[in-house]
Amino acid sequence: MKLLRSWPSQVPEGRAYVVDDCPRMVMSQLDYRPPFTRDVDDDLLLIEWDIAIGPEELTTFAKAARRRPEEMLVAPYKIYPSLKYDLPAPIWAHRHWDGTADPPGSCFPRYEGWTPVETGDETCNLFGFGISYFPRDLVHDFLRTPANQLSDVSFGMWHYAHVSQTVAICWDAPGLHLNFEMSKVSV
Repeated sequence: MKLLRSWPSQVPEGRAYVVDDCPRMVMSQLDYRPPFTRDVDDDLLLIEWDIAIGPEELTTFAKAARRRPEEMLVAPYKIYPSLKYDLPAPIWAHRHWDGTADPPGSCFPRYEGWTPVETGDETCNLFGFGISYFPRDLVHDFLRTPANQLSDVSFGMWHYAHVSQTVAICWDAPGLHLNFEMSKVSV
């Protein structure tokens, strides 16, 4: 299993990010296809550039992935209200989707047909990459598709349609998405 942290070729202005010694998988314009094609020839444990995770949680997540190495796995993290994300309250990034409305173009706006997962839900239908485990063969199957871009939305929709409508959530390994505004936290 290979551990990589996604990294934008240019960090968006005003966004927090993690600095650590995790090997980076550099992408442009949120398209994971080129770096997946270039850097992934093993099962992949991916942590996004703006997600923090503790060592115990990372170890727990890797162990959970090894128990079912042929299946996609995600860890939970919250999306917080901010100027960038118009939300009434924090929500979990992963979501349930009833398959009836048009697929969401992003996990942030509110859409008909999908709802954020609740704490403890065992599975989700759509997911943000945040902290994710990708079996090698699954990645290679996707890379053989004619999709223009590999993103959490395009990959999630492909997974839903061609692999499984559910993905397990590992609640013992939560991450922290650093998209909240620290100055607005009451202390």
